[in-house]
This record gives sequence, structure tokens and C-alpha cells, in this order.
Amino acid sequence: MGMIGPVGGNTKRDAAWVIWLTIALCTTSFELPLFAQQPESRAPKDLRPSPVIQSISLATAPLMPFPSSGDLWFTTWADDDNLYGTWGDGMGPTAERSWSLMTDCGGVKFVGDPPHLTPTILLRDAPTQFEPRVDDKPSSVLFLDGRLHGQFHSPLGDARIGYLAYSDDYGEHWTRVGYYLPDVERPLDASPWTKDVKSPFRCLFFINMGRNYELNMDGYVYGLGIGREWNWSGDVYLARVDQKRILRYSAWEYLAGWGADGKPLWSNSQADAKPVPGLYTADQGSAIYHPGVKRYIFLSSKHLFDAPEPWGPWTVAGEFPSEPPEWQEGYQPGIMTKGLGADSFWFTMTGQAQKPNMTYSFHIGQMVMHLASPRP
Repeated sequence: MGMIGPVGGNTKRDAAWVIWLTIALCTTSFELPLFAQQPESRAPKDLRPSPVIQSISLATAPLMPFPSSGDLWFTTWADDDNLYGTWGDGMGPTAERSWSLMTDCGGVKFVGDPPHLTPTILLRDAPTQFEPRVDDKPSSVLFLDGRLHGQFHSPLGDARIGYLAYSDDYGEHWTRVGYYLPDVERPLDASPWTKDVKSPFRCLFFINMGRNYELNMDGYVYGLGIGREWNWSGDVYLARVDQKRILRYSAWEYLAGWGADGKPLWSNSQADAKPVPGLYTADQGSAIYHPGVKRYIFLSSKHLFDAPEPWGPWTVAGEFPSEPPEWQEGYQPGIMTKGLGADSFWFTMTGQAQKPNMTYSFHIGQMVMHLASPRP
């Protein structure tokens, strides 16, 4: 979720960051003040239970394999066997505490197998430096055939615009696609995911499918969408695009309903998009295909959902466990596609609380899905 990013030329925001940094540097554990509160769960009561996953549990405490500060630790598994990802509003994976290291959005490479990861900072001010500086936040990343794709939004919270960016050198340099500043003429390739049309795709979560997206079978890239980084109404939407046309906004299709035969209907207009039944989230989450349980899974800070297809039917695999306290008050989790077990996965999470609850840094843990027996 992040706080206000350092953006030159905005005295009010810079002053807020000075106060933030002063407080942070005066605390030995670098815990973030509660500038933003997470919304209470308002999930519908009629969400259906999963026929496959009976319950979920946490197999580990929140692990911190390296010192860090920041949130929004989303990752994707590349063809070189490394994880590539993001962080928001912090100094990233480092023990140093310096104003010069603060950024609103950064890029990182993780070497090793979860949870034993070694980070290397690739880029501060991701996806690119931009003048005048803008407040960018990540929503998801996806690696496919030598190219690292990202979906970002700006600014934090109730974003004005969501947009795509890509890197052809494993995250060291990025190119924005369709981003434009406020009060300027829209470019021909402008992102359609904007606040002025009430787009529910300003925050888009690519559904990762294995290393280099190799578990995908139908040639499409899928993404789940919401319209705000947090405090969203709850409805989740679905979009897809041909793998070879990810950066062409006109090629994206939006789930617009179901035919008489039960098959999904797609439209080239996001105005036709319909909420995905059975899915709910108030803030950003993450999604993957899990080959062990042969289900698509979506993790929010409140629930784990599962489905046989990206369009559903989605069901609730379980509520995020209420114990132990070390896992409480976290938000915007990021599932890792690397290191999957037959019935488990690793995920990242951050909080804005004081110990023993979750603090403002990188945490990784393992979630176990307890399957129904016999499976349907």
C-alpha cells in the first residue's frame, strides 16, 4: 500500500516524508507509524466454500531473511531461475537507513529458493525515472519469454491511472507504455485504465503460471483487477490478452458474462466488464496457478480463494488465519510461484504495526492448503 512517495517539487509531501523518516530513524526496529489503516473485512456472507481445499494454515512464523523496509513485495519467476519483483515506499532490501535511499517504487532480484532468498536491488525509482517525478506503485509483475512485464499505478491509493511497463534486461531498465501526466493530451497508446472512466483495472494482478509462465496452456495472459489500491468496494474483475500482444491495450479483452453454454464471454470494452462471482477483496492481492492442487488461487489479506479456471467458479478456501499474532495486521500479500509444494506455497507480506504484529518490512511465510478427502 505504501505511504506518500518522495516527489521533488511537492513541499507538502516532502515535509511529510521528512517527518516519517525522522520517526523511523529514531526507532531501532524501523517500524512504520500507522498513517494508513486497513479496512475492516466487508466480505459477502454468501461466498461459497471450496470443494477442493477444506482449510488453510500457516506452516511458519513470518521469516525475515534480510533487513529491509517497504511493502508491496510482488514477484515473478523468470527463465534464469531467479525471482524478480518490486517493493513500495521504503529503502528496500538493505540495512542502511538514509534519506537518499528512499523510493516510492523499487525493483529487486531474488536468488535462491524460498525462504532462503538473497536480494539484489536492480533499480530505485522504478519503473523509470520521470520528470516531473510521480508517485508510482506496483500491482504485479510477470516474466514471459525474455521480457519482464509490470503493471503499475499512480498515485497510491485511489490511483489516477494504471499502466503497463516492461524490461528486456531482467529489470535493470524499464519502458513505460501508455502512461501520461495529468492535464496533457492523451497519447495514441494511452492506458484506458484510468480514474476518469472509473476503470476497475487500475490495479491489475497478473496470474502467474510457473517459471517463465510455462504452465499456461491457452496462450493468454490473465489479470484480476480492482480500481483502488485499498478501500476498494470488493468486486474483482478479469481481463486477458494474447501472450504476444500484452503491451497493446486494444488487444485486451474483459470478462463480460457467460453464455447459455456456461462459457465466458469477452469484450474489447472494459465498460462491459462484469465482476467475477465468488471473488472479493478490499485491497491488492496476488494470484497464481498451483499445479499441485490444479487450481487457480488468489490471496488477499483476508481470504484465500480457488477456482478451476481464471473465470471461476471461485470459492473460498479459507480465511487468513487469526493466529499467531506475528502474522496479524499484514496486507497486500504476494504469492511466489517458485518453491511450491504439493499443497503449499510461499508468500510475502508487510504490515504497519508494532511487534508482535507485522512490521513494515519484507516477511515470507508458507501457507498450507488442507485438501478435501476424497477430492471431487
